[in-house]
Amino acid sequence: MSSLITKLIMAIVLVASCFLPSQGSEAGVREDFLQAHKNMKDKKFPCETIPYSNLASDCIKQRMVIDDNCKTVQYRCDNEMKEYHDPKPVLIQRKKYLERIKALESDLTQKTNALREFDNRPAPKDEAAIQVVKKLIEINQRETQDLKRAIEELDREANGRYERIDKRIAWAKQCIESRREQQKVFEATSAQAKNETADGFRAERDELVNKWDTSVREHEEPKDQIRRSISTCEDMKNYRP
Repeated sequence: MSSLITKLIMAIVLVASCFLPSQGSEAGVREDFLQAHKNMKDKKFPCETIPYSNLASDCIKQRMVIDDNCKTVQYRCDNEMKEYHDPKPVLIQRKKYLERIKALESDLTQKTNALREFDNRPAPKDEAAIQVVKKLIEINQRETQDLKRAIEELDREANGRYERIDKRIAWAKQCIESRREQQKVFEATSAQAKNETADGFRAERDELVNKWDTSVREHEEPKDQIRRSISTCEDMKNYRP
């Protein structure tokens, strides 16, 4: 009889041991949610409203990534640094030089024909006129060479500006991706919380879910702004006078 009682007691202890961790876990989840809800009411940062330690950690890490990748001075092409990366003034100047070279080439053709005409005339030749034309041809050629060298310098400057624009576009895309990763954290938190079945914090959970869903949406406008910045950068890069 005592053996039967002993076995019964052991069975009760075993069953109890199976339930205790679950109850403790539920109590821990409840406590975490209530603390997260308090943080929300205290207007703490959204990452501090996440009751799951792994997701809260991911959120904080991703927030730091966003801080690094989303500085507007890095990705905007229409800010105070515009003069250092906008190729438009360089391309406009380049076009003026090309137009001047075209005019010089036309003038050179005329002067070369004039020189040939002077040379083909019977003696006595007008040596003074020939020297004047030769001098003008020399001036023309010197200016043409100077302009071509200036165009090469402008091309190097334009290429440097294109590279700086490409870097800004890359930064902007990294910023968008960083915000998307942050959204994924809030989405995962919301999805996991909706599956919680423990009692005693359902109202707080629902408020928190709304907070996280709002945090997801709050990233959309900044992402749209960044996309507009990318378009501005691309317009600068694609500009042709």
